[in-house]
Amino acid sequence: MWTGNRGRLSSWGRALVLLVVPLFLIGPSLLPGQRFLPQAPVQYEPLRSEYPDAAEAADTGSNRFTGDRVFPALSDQIELRRRLGSGTSWTWEEKWGFGAPLLGNTIHGPYYPPNALGLVLAPDRAAGWLAILSLFLAGLGTWLFLWRRGLTEVACLVGALAYQGTGWGVVNLHYAMKVDAALWLPWCLWALHGFRSGDRRGLPLLALCAAAAALAGFPPIAGFTLAAVAVAATLWALGDALGGSSARTAVVRATAPIAALWLGVLLASIQLVPTAAAALESPRGTPTPERVAFQALPFATLATAAVPDPFAAPTVDPPAHLPLAAWIAQSDRGDAALLANGLEWNTHPGSAAYVLALIGLLVAGRRALLPFALGALAFAWAQDWPGMRVLYHFPGLNGGAPTRALSVAWFAWVWLAALGVDRLVGEDSRRVRTVAAVLASALALGAVAVRTFGLPSAERFESALAERFAIDAQAVRSLLPSEATTAAFEHFAGGLALAGVSFALVAAGALALRCVRGAGPLALAVPILLALATEVSVTSRPHLLPRDLGGIEVFPRSNALDAVARAAGEGRVLRWAPGGVGDVIQLARPNMLQVYGVRDISAYLAFQQSATTQWFEAIDPRMREGDGVARLPALHLLDDPRLDRAGITCILAREPLLHERLTLEYDADGFYVHRRRNDLPPSEWIGEPPGAESARDRAERARTFGALLSLLGVLIWVVWVHRLARRGRTDTEALDATVAS
Repeated sequence: MWTGNRGRLSSWGRALVLLVVPLFLIGPSLLPGQRFLPQAPVQYEPLRSEYPDAAEAADTGSNRFTGDRVFPALSDQIELRRRLGSGTSWTWEEKWGFGAPLLGNTIHGPYYPPNALGLVLAPDRAAGWLAILSLFLAGLGTWLFLWRRGLTEVACLVGALAYQGTGWGVVNLHYAMKVDAALWLPWCLWALHGFRSGDRRGLPLLALCAAAAALAGFPPIAGFTLAAVAVAATLWALGDALGGSSARTAVVRATAPIAALWLGVLLASIQLVPTAAAALESPRGTPTPERVAFQALPFATLATAAVPDPFAAPTVDPPAHLPLAAWIAQSDRGDAALLANGLEWNTHPGSAAYVLALIGLLVAGRRALLPFALGALAFAWAQDWPGMRVLYHFPGLNGGAPTRALSVAWFAWVWLAALGVDRLVGEDSRRVRTVAAVLASALALGAVAVRTFGLPSAERFESALAERFAIDAQAVRSLLPSEATTAAFEHFAGGLALAGVSFALVAAGALALRCVRGAGPLALAVPILLALATEVSVTSRPHLLPRDLGGIEVFPRSNALDAVARAAGEGRVLRWAPGGVGDVIQLARPNMLQVYGVRDISAYLAFQQSATTQWFEAIDPRMREGDGVARLPALHLLDDPRLDRAGITCILAREPLLHERLTLEYDADGFYVHRRRNDLPPSEWIGEPPGAESARDRAERARTFGALLSLLGVLIWVVWVHRLARRGRTDTEALDATVAS
């Protein structure tokens, strides 16, 4: 396995090493009856009542943070695969509301090349294999980039394994579209470094890597990935200029990679244009800078980054509000803290990566400047540092939650960590090892001290928050019950203990190198790898536990949903839910009906159609929830003739309803299906969102235009590569002629 004078792993050896973490984390999901899903459809009504044993099996270890992986991501994948098999267009989905763009709303990246596996296999069966591939690609790209930067093999190993097994990528892995858009950052930097080193293939490869990120299915994170590459190209070119390179060389080294990134975007237009077109049809609009800033993280999340899953465990139902989020929030951010999400607020890169990154920042000198700049910019964006709000005004920079920028920090942490390891194992590193041992030991002792003395009691917590937010203690208890507060800080204390173990192991490795005569890189690598193994097993694995289907299919046969289909017929379903969205979720969670072939007014979409939302909002404003249509809030609305025009033929409710238009079709505890009499023939029902122009035609034009732009990008790329190849042959022939003469 080991080859070469430097003890470098062979290509096969490296591949085997980089499969260890993915197979450990995802491999159990490949076993019969298991799936790589955070939750299973059977955990939702009415399937839960029909298959209680399977629902109980699926509940075990389910991830409470990432339910959108099933609805809408998995349901969309199933629909696209069905259409591929039947030869039906991907453009439009008539089962959503009055109809909506299918391709434009699909977030799982159907044109992302690896996702072709989800069209060949059933998407639920392909999910585990694709997750393994994602982690493998993430680790391989990291290793190749760090190796090209001249780091030692042990530094490359630690960086790659940390990138695969801890941090943002693991906690978001069920949202594969996010991770796939982010993991191409090291690949892009690898290609960029190749260009800067004189490799003619560098820029074409950069364009392909950029296209892969843009096709992954989550454009905002792809945007941060490409922006990070553009920043790297610019800063490296600026360094060239300051180092004595000509102005022309510096300008070319800055602008040529950015042009390659734009070519990558052009290549991905087949997905990006339909998505942009669907966004323009949506009522969500462009977030204001104030709205973007409202979603920013408090500065204190830099400190909680040292602790795994600081706010909540993924396998435990979180409280309505997160106590630790309120504890670290500034006095003017109370409302934001109450809406805190344990996934979005998790900035943890892995405890070993955290301390090694700090070491790298302190001892790696100029080599640490770029990863530090990328990480700092990511946190500046995510936390609304001074000056960032000005940038929130610019179109394209205000497209969503600023926390998505942490996808860049995911790689910046491990890059700095690898630099720290590289300096520790280098020659003449006694001072570096001393600094590392002192820092890691201080962090370990700090974790023990905070765990022992620094965490508040429930009474102290309540009084501190009452004073900070100018409310009484009773109001604090009503929002954050004492039991939830105690449990939250006990969980945080456990995370501090685990972080302290990792810090201590890194300190032990640095001390071994510092104090043991003749100690080699293994003296450092073994404790660090032990720390990583502990984190992967204890912290990362709970996010990715396999889903036991309990011996049934992912979407099993359902008498209740068959009754919904009979009651709806050619019409559409609406939910009577006076209690709000909680009742809606109990009545066949939105997008579940799509899989069973039923038209659903309350479908959950990335980009709902404005005309659909406005139609129902005009009936009663309470029907709108966010950007879409959620529910029927009152029974008297059943007589509204606009519901006839909307083709509403089925009403779901959690209790039997008495109304002259309704006939009970199916009854079960908490799930009642009513057929609604519609006084209009189907020919007079609304067939697609109202408007002067066909929304379906607009979606079709967007898809065609995107495909043409991608084709143009392919032609440009092919011509470019051909010209580079010809130039390379010409240079080779000239060199041969010179040698011959």
